[in-house]
Amino acid sequence: MGQGMMEDPLFVADAAACVRDERRNYDNLAAQDIARRYRRHQALYASTLWTA
Repeated sequence: MGQGMMEDPLFVADAAACVRDERRNYDNLAAQDIARRYRRHQALYASTLWTA
């Protein structure tokens, strides 16, 4: 045989899929966090704008 796990195309594809999923999860969490902060800042800005 002489083939290690890294040369196995199925193993490599599976590992790549895992990394892709992890990255997507992280991106989604980051996007939600940014949206949450943006909405909060927007609300604060709007309230100062209307009272000024």
